[in-house]
Amino acid sequence: MRYQSLHCALTGLPNRVLFIDRLEVALTRLNRQSGGVGVLFLDLDGFKWINDSLGHHRGDEVLVEVARRLDSVLRPYDSAARHGGDEFLILTETSGGTEEITTLGDRIREVLVPPIVLEDGDEVRVTASVGISQTTNANTTAASMLRDADAAMYRAKRGGRDRLTTFDESMRNEADHRVQLLAQLHRATEENQFTVHYQPIIDLATGRTHG
Repeated sequence: MRYQSLHCALTGLPNRVLFIDRLEVALTRLNRQSGGVGVLFLDLDGFKWINDSLGHHRGDEVLVEVARRLDSVLRPYDSAARHGGDEFLILTETSGGTEEITTLGDRIREVLVPPIVLEDGDEVRVTASVGISQTTNANTTAASMLRDADAAMYRAKRGGRDRLTTFDESMRNEADHRVQLLAQLHRATEENQFTVHYQPIIDLATGRTHG
């Protein structure tokens, strides 16, 4: 029961709860040893298309294979987890700083390049947008590292997908603005603050309004 509560039933990877626990332990170790901690946040590009066109069963096959490939490139001191849906997390403890973490990110993207062969013989290809957050400060929280890696991943998505992006402070401002904007939009909808204007569709041959 303990194992099931801390692991993804589909992929066998640790789930978000266990990942956060391991991340907090890694951050605590920074109090007594030099080095750094990195988090990589992966989101599969276009995965919704696989579910919608091939079905959720095929989507599950893809997730299982992605999890297997991620596990195959990790070092003994790295840890992978399934965050949920088509999102995965990687925890790495490093002494080499940014270059070591980005090298791991590149290996992860490379291992996803070969097509995934499904049970029925069909092939699908997946890519991933990867966001990275890193710290050498033991006072950094696990929640802030996940938030920053998530923000970097969304920047990678907006930059064209299938790429690796490292977090910087400008992304935090963007994320805060996005949260505020969503809250304002919800409030505006609830309070009927929107006025909708319809553009008529005119048939140029007759001059009549069609919609």
